[in-house]
Amino acid sequence: MNVMAGKMENIFAEVVEVCVMCRDCEERKAQLRISVELQKRQSPVHKGDLLVRLTDDVDACFLYSLHISEEDFQSLKAQQRIRLEFTSFPDMLIEYFNECRSEQKSSHPRFQLLLSSDSVALQGPANLCVMERCSYQDTDRLTLRLKPGSDREVNEYLAASLTSLKSRLEKQKLELSHKLESDRQQFQTRLAELEKSCQDLTQGRYKDESANNELKCKLEGAKQDCGLWQQHCRHFKQHVASLKKENHFLHTTLHEKECLANQLQMRVGDLEQDIKTKDQQVVHTSEALEPTKQQKECVEEKAESKEHEIQKLEEEVTSLIYNMNKGYYIIDKFMDEEQKYRHEVRTLVVKLQAKDFELKKQQKILQETQAKLEHTEKDLHETQQQLSSKDQQVEKLEKQLNESKDLLQTNKNVISWLNRQLHEKQIAEMPHLPEPLESASALSSAGLQTQFYPQTSKAASSDLDAVPKHTQSAGLDPKCFR
Repeated sequence: MNVMAGKMENIFAEVVEVCVMCRDCEERKAQLRISVELQKRQSPVHKGDLLVRLTDDVDACFLYSLHISEEDFQSLKAQQRIRLEFTSFPDMLIEYFNECRSEQKSSHPRFQLLLSSDSVALQGPANLCVMERCSYQDTDRLTLRLKPGSDREVNEYLAASLTSLKSRLEKQKLELSHKLESDRQQFQTRLAELEKSCQDLTQGRYKDESANNELKCKLEGAKQDCGLWQQHCRHFKQHVASLKKENHFLHTTLHEKECLANQLQMRVGDLEQDIKTKDQQVVHTSEALEPTKQQKECVEEKAESKEHEIQKLEEEVTSLIYNMNKGYYIIDKFMDEEQKYRHEVRTLVVKLQAKDFELKKQQKILQETQAKLEHTEKDLHETQQQLSSKDQQVEKLEKQLNESKDLLQTNKNVISWLNRQLHEKQIAEMPHLPEPLESASALSSAGLQTQFYPQTSKAASSDLDAVPKHTQSAGLDPKCFR
């Protein structure tokens, strides 16, 4: 491959599924990375160079490449009947590769990449073909002849890959550090908020519990007061019933006394009539009946005694009427007190119902608060678990970074050793250099003028057989030394 001057612009770098076919091997599918790089020049004669590279992310020593200049493209254009110019050829390549990527998951893809080689296990040049598959015919849209990379090219590719990996790891480490710091700050802020919320909820819970206890005590006191009022009501009802019985007895007694008073009044009226009659008789007979004065006096004495008895009976009737009125007054008073107690009991029942409703509302709020507290504790537990998982991921990434640094240092040592060995080999072969260089230049020019199939040299493969065995286990795949 010719050495290119200037900086290359990477215009395509994606992993594409490729069918690999070798001699005496079965067809297999591999995920290979295809890179297309373009070098633009300001010269009107040479507009640019194109580099197509085929690598494997799993096998670091797998490297196939093709360098296409504008002159090489003219030969390729004539061979494969390409109807585009060199400036549009990279866009066509990228379009083909994107078509293959978009249909690689399909069971019957229309476009597919095929890497074929006549050698065993891809040890020599290989053809990269863009195949368009149809139900009746497979069409070869484009074929590129790739050659395997030499040891120097593989080493340069590995060095560039290690440098890119190192920069990517440093960038990833920096991003992860920033992200971890941001996540820690967010988690700490969230944790502080949750702790504050938990404290507020705990205080609210304690306040609710104290208020609930006070309400329970008030409810118990109200229940006791209600029981006392109910006892008082039962006592008053019993007292009213006894007063009603006493009133009924007084009514009966009064009725009897009234009957007796009526009888006495009738008797007094009869006696007064008798007295009047007797007075008239006495007046009529006083003159004639002088001897009967003593009898008259006796009758008067009897009349006086009867009047005295009538006065006593009237006094008893008056006393009974007074007692009856007093009983009516007491009954009315007890009825008023009973209505008053009933009104107070109704008011107390309404207050107890309101307190019961408030207590149920407080219990519901307490249950909701407890549910919120449990949900907050669950979120806090999950946040702590996520923080622990993030710490474990950071430790794992730091461990991988340390291993990558060790691997990078080991690979650098191997590359320096290979460079020293190559330098010593070149110094040892200095007298024999002119003839091989002339033959190599002649072979390269002949390959470009004919069928665009560049030849490769296997002289360097035998020189690496003398590499010490301890370098094979120092971090690179043994395929790097074959």
